[in-house]
Amino acid sequence: MATIGFRYLSGPVEVQTFPEDETAGSFNAGEVVKLSSGEVCLASGYVDNLGVALAPATGTAGTMIPVMIINPLQRWVVAADTTTAVTMVGAIYGFNVTADAQAVDLSQTTADGGVFIEKLDPRDGAHTGSGGRMIVRFVDSACLGVGAVN
Repeated sequence: MATIGFRYLSGPVEVQTFPEDETAGSFNAGEVVKLSSGEVCLASGYVDNLGVALAPATGTAGTMIPVMIINPLQRWVVAADTTTAVTMVGAIYGFNVTADAQAVDLSQTTADGGVFIEKLDPRDGAHTGSGGRMIVRFVDSACLGVGAVN
């Protein structure tokens, strides 16, 4: 079942277009993407990502894909992959990077990357079944070009 992916809520907006990597698999609008040899493809982890695709992959060479560049000042709405609880607010979790399944991975607690849970979406209440929405911010290390450079 497809998830909602990442939906922009607030914060600074920067949109750029990049050529699609037509051989690296598909992605949908609302999914986190990265750059590979200057081309956009589905993220493979929750560190050093470019942004959120605003259009789906086409599988056609030369297609330009608009991408909202992510940064820690933005707020996003995204579903969780399991039951949410108020106790998750303030924690950092990874996120699934599979096409059609991007969601906060509540089994992956990490300080190395991912998203900071700012609050549970008030539309869903304090506790939800699988797929409850969360309001998140990407942590510095999840954003390409933010934080320390190695």
